[in-house]
Amino acid sequence: MKPLSVLVKAAYGAPGVAAESGGESGESGVEVPAAEGRDLGSSAADDIRLETAIHDPQQLEIRLSYPLLGGEDAEERRYQVDAWLFVPPNVGVHAGNYSKDQFYGDVTALVRLDVTPQPLDALSRPDLPGSPLHGLAQLLARVRSAPRPPASRPVLVLVKLYAYLYVEGLARECRQMRALVEQEVLSSQERCDLETQLAATLSRLHQGLWAFRSMRAAYWPYEMLLHRGLAEALRTADEYMSLSTEMQLAQLGLLFAQTPALIDGAALGMRLSLQVASLAGSEAAYRQNYGYLSMTPASASWNEYAAYRISSLKKSIHQALYLDMRTARGDTFLRNATAASGAALGAIWALATQIPLTLAQLSDDLKYWFFTGAVAAYVAKDRIKVLTNEYLTRRLRQFDHDLMLTSQSLAAVGLGMLKIRLREVMFFETSTDVPHQVRQLRQAKRTVRLAEIAKEEVIHYRKQLLVGRDQSGEQPAEHFRLRDILRLNVRHFLVRMDDTVDQVAVYDPKAGNFAARLFPKVYHLNLVLRVARITASGSSPEQLMRVRVVLNKAGIVRIDRVT
Repeated sequence: MKPLSVLVKAAYGAPGVAAESGGESGESGVEVPAAEGRDLGSSAADDIRLETAIHDPQQLEIRLSYPLLGGEDAEERRYQVDAWLFVPPNVGVHAGNYSKDQFYGDVTALVRLDVTPQPLDALSRPDLPGSPLHGLAQLLARVRSAPRPPASRPVLVLVKLYAYLYVEGLARECRQMRALVEQEVLSSQERCDLETQLAATLSRLHQGLWAFRSMRAAYWPYEMLLHRGLAEALRTADEYMSLSTEMQLAQLGLLFAQTPALIDGAALGMRLSLQVASLAGSEAAYRQNYGYLSMTPASASWNEYAAYRISSLKKSIHQALYLDMRTARGDTFLRNATAASGAALGAIWALATQIPLTLAQLSDDLKYWFFTGAVAAYVAKDRIKVLTNEYLTRRLRQFDHDLMLTSQSLAAVGLGMLKIRLREVMFFETSTDVPHQVRQLRQAKRTVRLAEIAKEEVIHYRKQLLVGRDQSGEQPAEHFRLRDILRLNVRHFLVRMDDTVDQVAVYDPKAGNFAARLFPKVYHLNLVLRVARITASGSSPEQLMRVRVVLNKAGIVRIDRVT
């Protein structure tokens, strides 16, 4: 097989878009996608997938994945997530010092399209409808035959979707290779199979890159006729896939070179490393030839720039899958109607206070008291409006936020028929208000068995995701799902904590002397999650999960799954 760099130059000739190695890539003003945190627990019921992870030292991440409507299922689906956060007294967070505004300031809610992973050999085939290349090939055929250039903006999503799926497939292939290598004992047959499987893996990676670049080369003559963002999207996706390929293969190369089981007289580890180096080297040369990011410079300033650029490329690719949130009309009407009701009551009260002023026959003392009462009532008018708004809003609104989720990505990938709505509410409640099943799960396997759960503050957060479709009768693609990402920043919890270490003087009976020891100072937050699918015909079995979040003043130490 010829080196990839030779094949690329033969097909491309010269780059279709001028590239500036120091320029920015990606679109500005987009949501930075979640960095994959360390998975600390997962569960699934009714095809609802639930995971918890540490996003960074101050953020806990909850990831859920829901199936979309499909087949004959035209009924609106409602996915409800309830999260109870049990806060012990020594943390010091309660309803008096932690408001709803602070809570929602600590919460980042993201909803994005999720795609069922596809094998790389199927992904690289434009003739398969499940591959984003299929839509690109169809547009290219219309561009070549139509008298006027067709609309090309929707395929920007397909370009980025291909890059996303390729990198996911790349990571999956590399994980499988690592699992094979990291076995404690390798038989002689398994050692022989490693080279064959690695060669097959590298061939699939090469084919995935080659298929995309061939499609990009076919688009080059028509770039000036199509959407101005298409050329940049193709370039960004190409650079992102190349960088991801090199970094993943470099990890494999290091593993091959450092695994004792592969260091033998046959030099198996070296042969595997050379196979990986061939493709990784050709990708490095390809990027340098076409002005993409090169990983060769090793200065601190260059490494900082490289990390920033890789992050920007990833953001540009992933943002195509995220859905935008806007306030629903019903929620706006409710807030305005409530405000109008409060204003009306305040006006009625102000009018009523004017009646005594017409009673001129009253004595001076009564006039004084009426005048004082009228002034006090007029001053109270504004408070009547405010209190009425607060009372009615609390009674009439079941949720704090009611949002509609939209995106051009939905229509671009054939999901324009979907109607997605997000609702959320947060409030404090007492331990006695917590459902019995949740309270039982909280009390199981307690760290301090004699502690009283009744003294814990309970923050209850509820989110509903409603997924329906219009009356067009179109069927959504089966390989798409919805991913719901919720990140909770614990900064307001950390500021009330003591130092991370306590120095304690103890007596050691074995040594017969006294000593000073350092004890780590940690705090526990218990999080119970309940997820269910609700339809008009009933609810699916509820899915429950409990995790123990261990904190110190520096951030999240770890998360323990309590089963």
